[in-house]
Amino acid sequence: MDTRRLPTHPDLDQYKKQAKDLLKQLQSGVPDAVRRLQQSHPRFKGLSDANARIAACVLADAQLVVAREHGFSSWAAFKRRIQVSARALEDAVSRRGAAPSNDGVRELLLRQRVGDPLGAGLVVGLVDAHGRRVVTLDTSRADAKASDGDTLFGASLATLPFTALLLADMVQDGGMAWTDPVSMHLPAGVTVPQRHGRSITLLDLALHRSGLPVLPPGFQGRPFADLTVENLYAFLATYELSRDIDAKTEISLVGYGLLGLALAYRACEDFSTLLRRRVLAPLEMRETRLAGDGPLDSAVGLRSTVREILKFLGAMLGHTGSLLTATIQQLQRTRDPRGRERRIGWMTFSVDGVFMPGGRDIMWVDGMLGGDRTFVGFAPRDGIGVVTVAIGSVRPGGLARLNAAQNLGLHLLDPRWPALDTPVAT
Repeated sequence: MDTRRLPTHPDLDQYKKQAKDLLKQLQSGVPDAVRRLQQSHPRFKGLSDANARIAACVLADAQLVVAREHGFSSWAAFKRRIQVSARALEDAVSRRGAAPSNDGVRELLLRQRVGDPLGAGLVVGLVDAHGRRVVTLDTSRADAKASDGDTLFGASLATLPFTALLLADMVQDGGMAWTDPVSMHLPAGVTVPQRHGRSITLLDLALHRSGLPVLPPGFQGRPFADLTVENLYAFLATYELSRDIDAKTEISLVGYGLLGLALAYRACEDFSTLLRRRVLAPLEMRETRLAGDGPLDSAVGLRSTVREILKFLGAMLGHTGSLLTATIQQLQRTRDPRGRERRIGWMTFSVDGVFMPGGRDIMWVDGMLGGDRTFVGFAPRDGIGVVTVAIGSVRPGGLARLNAAQNLGLHLLDPRWPALDTPVAT
């Protein structure tokens, strides 16, 4: 049975009516309604048509069929995902600022010469309460790679917030908990390192506070696709944590790779299908996909376009509603076991140097993969999101151009940030 897709702005009353209509059809013995009941309702699977017709169906049975046809385990979960507070969305939009104008961005690009004269065209995407915009600046080199808002690029570490959102969505549904040891959601026999009797939890992985390294020894500098699931599990079986869990924040591709494996194992489907079904499809990101099927894809494997990343940022900022709105709102209120507010999946920096609720914090990630240099960030308080992507081949000075893309993104989010100075990440 194919899962039915919900629209971006589903109407709960419409589905309530559908359930009532289905109940009437069941009570009348309409064959198609009976077939739907047998396919989607666990209590009626395997019954003959006659038994299914005479069974004492109630409205709750019809509602469950509608919910399961859309990929939800219960009507309550289905209803919860649709019920998004219109007031909260309106308030969020009314308090937002405006991103810099297209002309202002283009003037900045020309002045700062961030267009990478060595071969990469720069694409800038902006989103605010007024909509989404793309500004491009291609190089004048004849062999420069053409690029625009619809050009696919390697998102690199910008994959992390998507995996974090997927985790939050599965936690929201009740099948997992932030404090679950990751070993609970892995195949029997997989060994995960511990430290002083403390297990690595899903939240530890999501916050990069597991104590796991960036990559296993021997894989630094090699293509990410070289690392297999078997390699990763073998490494974990013998690795000893060198510091306490939750003692320090340090980006770990191994950690997010392990997190992706746990999510896929829990859902009984491959990570690519799971991410597409639960995150990309609800956000209508039809061109976005994973580059392969390796264990590090949940950390660095996403390929997307500037226009589609702007959809993601618009949802994170509350400018657009979707089935993930409630999950996003919950994710932004997540606290660790000590009660500390956490921004899961993002790096956090405040131009003011102040890290507190209500401050001018900027959530961001950046990275470089296959010559594509990416910055993705947003300022929650101001309601502005920015994507900067330098798309082109790897050439000398790549790190400097990565810093340039990063600094440009930070500058567009807060003009007090110098567009060319080396950033100080926290």
